Parts: sequence; structure tokens; C-alpha cells
Amino acid sequence: EDEFFQREKQNKGNTLCRIWCHSHIFIALYHGDMDDAAKWYTIREGKYSKGMNPRFASGIVAEFLDGLLSFHFARSDNTDQPWADLGESSMKHIKKWTESSTWNFANKLFLLEAEYYFSLGDEIKALEKYQASIAAAKDHRFV
Repeated sequence: EDEFFQREKQNKGNTLCRIWCHSHIFIALYHGDMDDAAKWYTIREGKYSKGMNPRFASGIVAEFLDGLLSFHFARSDNTDQPWADLGESSMKHIKKWTESSTWNFANKLFLLEAEYYFSLGDEIKALEKYQASIAAAKDHRFV
């Protein structure tokens, strides 16, 4: 795997490297390794963020995962404004997409909103949004 990534870097295969980074962010988040996810986010943003296209599934998933990662770090370090700003930007994009397709994006928006409120310390509002996310995921047959 590492050999493939190194070869693509040398060949300037930015799209494949970006997708590679998305994959590692997803895997790290799945395993709860937020530091590794942040490392791959930094690699992606440093070299491969140009050309990210939200019309592609990888761009949509990346936007959502970026929001989750951002609010985690915003919550763990209340002084880290760039993470909070990134989370809010991701939430804004997901909100726009929700207007086009509630079915696909409402549960994701509610989850990002829950994380946002949790990062602010508003546990009551966060709980409401967590519950709304679960309900939307069930209603739209994601779970």
C-alpha cells in the first residue's frame, strides 16, 4: 500500500492520493484513532486538497468526516479555533446539500450539529440533535 502511495506521489497522481488520504481518515475514525485521522487530514490538505469535488462520493464523505474530526478536536481543545471553523464550514456544506436531498443528508447534518453543540458544552441541544440524527437514519433506512 505504501509503495502505491509513494508511486502516485511521484507521478503526481493527486486524485488517487486524495482518495488514499480519505480512506485512511475513514479507517482511523472508524477505529477511534483521531490523531491518525488528523495526520492524514493534514497530509491531504497540505498537498492534495486542490480539485476536491463534492459531486463525487469521496468528496461528500470527506466533507462529513472532516466535520466530525474537526468538532472532536475543537471539543478537546477549546482554544483551537481553526478546528471549530473547519467544523462549521463542513456543517454549512452538509446543510446546503440537505436542502437538495433531505433523504441522504439530514442524518449527517443532525450528527454534525450534535457534535457542534457538544463542542460548545450545550449537552441538552446536542442530545436533541443526536436523537434527531438517529431518527433520520432510521426513517431513511440507513440503519
